[in-house]
Amino acid sequence: MELRYKEKFLLALYLEYFGLEYDINDDRIINVRDSEFLRRHVEMQNICYLTINCDIYVGNDYYFAWNYTGPYSDTLKSDLYRLDTKQVEIASFYKEYNGKRYGWAATYGNQLQGLLKECCSRDQANRIAFSSFVLEDIMKFENGSMILAGIMYLYKTVLPTANKNRIFEELEKRFGTYGIYTDRELEEIAWRNAQIIGLIDIKKKYPIEKPNRLKKTIR
Repeated sequence: MELRYKEKFLLALYLEYFGLEYDINDDRIINVRDSEFLRRHVEMQNICYLTINCDIYVGNDYYFAWNYTGPYSDTLKSDLYRLDTKQVEIASFYKEYNGKRYGWAATYGNQLQGLLKECCSRDQANRIAFSSFVLEDIMKFENGSMILAGIMYLYKTVLPTANKNRIFEELEKRFGTYGIYTDRELEEIAWRNAQIIGLIDIKKKYPIEKPNRLKKTIR
């Protein structure tokens, strides 16, 4: 079965944001009460939600509501289970993609657009390159993408007029109910990263700190 453009885009996003290939044999589980969630699926849910909120088209049928692990789309869930049946095609895609993936952050957006020209514009590719660079700070933590996506959902949908401490408290309450780890330090990192890439209104909320890294090498 051939990969659809949307599936290629999802695979590319996962690699860009996590620095790892999407692996259907990754059997890490997030246990929530009597339910189990594949971590790779939750992580893909997180980056898809964040990408859409960066005004980058991923799929017009992805509607996100709050689930145990944060914003979650049932349509995307079905798409991911379908994607999981295409192991050979995924391996082939990454072999070709990684063969063309190189460079520094200054030019990486242009290279991404060349790789993903069927899926996104040059401006969108530049935004992906910039945001994946900035979000390295939070994505390197095991629950980092969940914390960031959870904060963004609460900020945009549930508590749009609240300050960050109120949003953090609500996230801790929701995640704590289901035994999902978060802490204030990670929440601060996520908040700061979201400000830098424009997901949070800087003027309305809090000042940002400039990142101390200037360039991104391609893993």
